[in-house]
Amino acid sequence: MRTIATVCLGGDLADKLEAIAAAGFEGVEIHAPDLAQSRLTEKRIGRLARELGLRVVCLQPIEDFEGHCDPEQRGERLKRCFETMDALGTELLLIASNTDRTASASAERRLDDLGAAAEFASAHDKRIGFEALAWGDQVCDYRQAWEIVRRLDHPQFGLVLDSFHPLARNEPLELMATLPAERIFLVQLADAPRREVFLDSGDDELCKRQLFDWSRHARRFPGEGELALEPFYAAIAAIDYRGPLSIETFNDRYSAHPVADVAKQAAKALDGAITRIDALRKEHR
Repeated sequence: MRTIATVCLGGDLADKLEAIAAAGFEGVEIHAPDLAQSRLTEKRIGRLARELGLRVVCLQPIEDFEGHCDPEQRGERLKRCFETMDALGTELLLIASNTDRTASASAERRLDDLGAAAEFASAHDKRIGFEALAWGDQVCDYRQAWEIVRRLDHPQFGLVLDSFHPLARNEPLELMATLPAERIFLVQLADAPRREVFLDSGDDELCKRQLFDWSRHARRFPGEGELALEPFYAAIAAIDYRGPLSIETFNDRYSAHPVADVAKQAAKALDGAITRIDALRKEHR
């Protein structure tokens, strides 16, 4: 499924959805801040998406969750998200790894919190996709996120892979090429200009600030930057992933341009990425 996150575009959410549909996308990730700022209610946004022929692939992101919430707060946050998801007509919630240094550093506490989220999701016919942010406090590597998914071993809890995070951190992708495709709930694609991030400088906070700034202001559509996307594509092709492929960029320049033009540009970039992944998939047969 050809998908895009609404954060890629500027303007009101309703206008974004119309441009996304016109550009030929089949699905959309709804960015929670876009929803909060929209001129339309959650139910009307869900109805509009359906009228435009768009499947709402997920609501994203819920942040600073694991190791941070007490049980009551955790349940309230999830309940509110699930109500929004019902209004939108989606069953996948993206949880991004915690970036709050005040959160618990206990691996068991993170497992407990995310396991509780998976159980809560199961009771409400929802799924949780967990994504490792490159600047995450305790979980910043897709391999760490996968270990959580593996240990929880819950059918409603899976992995979200975003090309920017492992490529920005120069993470090896050998493990990615062996993951079970059914445990990957969403793949997001982004490129970026190459930057020197001092991963080995010993200054962890500086590195995280650089990664955050790089991600939040300079991402580009696939093929428009300098990240080594080919190995990422090859890993996705090797496991024969067939789920949604989504564009997710944060770029000040894109946000300032006409929404229809940017949506068309994104669709063209995604088509190029899909063509390359399909070619690599054939090579693996």
